[in-house]
Order: sequence, then structure tokens, then C-alpha cells
Amino acid sequence: MKRFDVSERLRVAAEDKKRSELRQGAMFTFKTFSSTLGRLFEPYITFILPILLTAFGDGTADVREAAQDAARVIMGDMPGHGVKLILPSLLSGLDEKQWRSKKGSIELLGMMTYCSPRQLSLSLPIVIPRLTGVLTDTHAQVKVSANKSLKQFGEVISNPEIQALVPTLLKALVDPVKTTVALSALLKTSFMHYIDHSSLALVIPIIERGLRDRGAEGKKKAAQIVGNLASLTDSKYFVPYLSSLLPMVHVVLVDPVPEARATAAKTLGTLVERLGEVHFPDLVPGLLRTLKTETSDVDRQGAAQGLSEVLSGLGMDRLEGLLPDIIANAQSPRSTVREGFVSLLVYLPATFGNRFQPHLPKIIAPILNGLADGEEYVREAAMRAGRMIVANYATRDRVVVAGVGGEHV
Repeated sequence: MKRFDVSERLRVAAEDKKRSELRQGAMFTFKTFSSTLGRLFEPYITFILPILLTAFGDGTADVREAAQDAARVIMGDMPGHGVKLILPSLLSGLDEKQWRSKKGSIELLGMMTYCSPRQLSLSLPIVIPRLTGVLTDTHAQVKVSANKSLKQFGEVISNPEIQALVPTLLKALVDPVKTTVALSALLKTSFMHYIDHSSLALVIPIIERGLRDRGAEGKKKAAQIVGNLASLTDSKYFVPYLSSLLPMVHVVLVDPVPEARATAAKTLGTLVERLGEVHFPDLVPGLLRTLKTETSDVDRQGAAQGLSEVLSGLGMDRLEGLLPDIIANAQSPRSTVREGFVSLLVYLPATFGNRFQPHLPKIIAPILNGLADGEEYVREAAMRAGRMIVANYATRDRVVVAGVGGEHV
């Protein structure tokens, strides 16, 4: 290769504007070198990448077809190190202003479906969101190429249940209006197999779009699916997505629609229960901070409901450790803090059920104090808490009431 300056001579042939047979011959040579040299050809991949991208947009069909054949072989034989080398260049090509260069990058990314399953699974979480981003490109051929590449990725999904949903999922990626339809399809599916790394990469962009949806229905469905994924996927694949999903779930937690807040709260509880608090180090402290802030009552209501579900997921020990602080804050000098923590006492009994019964005497006093509070919104929160206790723990023969010294009957 060095002695005869093969690389440079092939470059000259591939860039010959007058003779398409030379350009086509260069593509044939790249394909043959890749299939015969194997790993020895890896150092040349970054050199030929710009040449391949140009050939993808060649004016002669035979050259384009030869470039696609070469790309299939090169991608199929490419080791992990080679994928790491070329992926940044291909992804940066999606930001090119020249539509032909962008189209070439998209088509070459689509050829990554010929990589080994391991290399493909590592690349999908990076590639699919970027391809989704160019689906709305102003140039028609760029959009067509992006659609085609996404379909290629959809064909290699290994999870049978996700595979059956690929047409629906791809339509949602192309058309945001169909996001809710795709989320509904995911919720209705009974999964018999774990959602693998590749399938997860296809699903996550749709979930993220659902969480950003203006309508409460899309947010509810997306938040519910996030909770379900904690048990449907291997945590090592799912945890990396938490950094992007969790802030969106938090936004739904303070949604004006109560049903959306309730769904987001249950999702947070499910996540910590199944994945452990180690992955959410600031979740409980953050919700406690929201309960103490001078923010809107909707934010405090969402934080209270979310914290009750999170503590339920973490167990009684975690609740018992926080309960003294909760009771103290329910009687804080600041009215907004009182309202926030009395609201928490609305949700804790309902969330914990019979497990919370031993702690009822401790919360009766702050609830009664709240009923006589000078601020109407604190009184309303206390009334809701009292009703919740009666609804969950009262029977025909026994009603919980407060007495002197905390005694109760």
C-alpha cells in the first residue's frame, strides 16, 4: 500500500469528475480491500470515509451503488475501535449545510446495521436520536434518507415485541402527532422478553417526546412507561438514560393536571424501588426542598405526592427516619412550609396503607393544628389529610381521633 501509494491513487480515481468508471472502480477496490485485509484495513477507514460520503451522492447510479456495496462490507467487518473512529465524523456530517454531504452521512449511518450485533447495540443509543433529529430537515432527499436509515435500524431490533411495533414506532419518530399512538401501543403490549439495548434506543426518543407533550394524556402514558422500563430492561442499559428522563418526569410531577402528577409520582416510586436510591441521590432531598420553597401550591402538591410514593418504594425504615422532620415541618412558623408538609400527610397514609397505621397518633396533632390554622390553604390541606385518614383507617366500629397526650381510640 505504501510502496505503490495506493491510497492516494485511489483517492484521485474516486475524485475524477470526468470518468465515472474510475470512481466506480475505486469503490470496488475499497470493498475488496476491506473483505480481504480485514483488520489491516482499519487504519485506512478514516481516510476513505470522506470519499465514500461523496460517492453516496454521485450523479452516476453505478457509482452510488458501488459505494453502498463497499459501505456494507466495510461496516460488516469493522471492529469496535473502527466504529469509534468513524462515528464522530458521521454524526458531525448530519450538521453539514450541504445537503449531499448530510445525505451521505445518513446513508452511511444506515449501513451500520451491517455491523456486528455488539457494535450495533453500542451505536444505536447515539445514532437513533441524531437520525430522528434530521427527519424534519428542509430538504426532501435528506428526510427520505433519514427515514430509510431508521427503517434499516428497525429491521435489526431483536426484541420480538418491539419488532412487531417497529412500524408504529417509526411513524411516531417521523410524525410527532403519532407519539401518543405509539405510547398507547407500548402500554398495551405484554412483554415476554427483556427490552434489549437496541430496542431501548428506539423507544426512548418517543418516550422523551411524550414527556414533553403539551397534553396531559401523552405525559401520563410516557411517565407510566418510564416506570415500567425499570422492570422490563437490564438496569445497566436503562440507568444511563435516567439523566435525561428524570428531569422530564419531574416536570410532569408538577403538571397542573392531578392525574398526570399522580402518574409521575408512582413512576418515581417504582424507579427507586426497583433500581435503588443509589441512582437517585438527590431525589428525596430535592423533593423535601420543594416542599419548603415559596413556589406554587401545585409544585408542593406534586412534591408531596412524589415523596410519598418514593418513601413507599424505599420502605418503612426510610419513612421512620424522616417522620420526625416531617411532623416538625408540618408545624413550621412559615405557612407555605406547613401547607407543603401537611399535604404530605394527605398522601402518606394512602400510599403506605396499613403499614402506616402505627404512626397515626404522631400525625393527628399537626393535622388538628392545621384545621385551626390562620391560613386558609393550610386549613384546606389539613382537612384533606383528615378525610384521607378517615377514608383509609376508619371502620363502622372504630374511628381514629386524637386525645390528650396522643392517646387514641
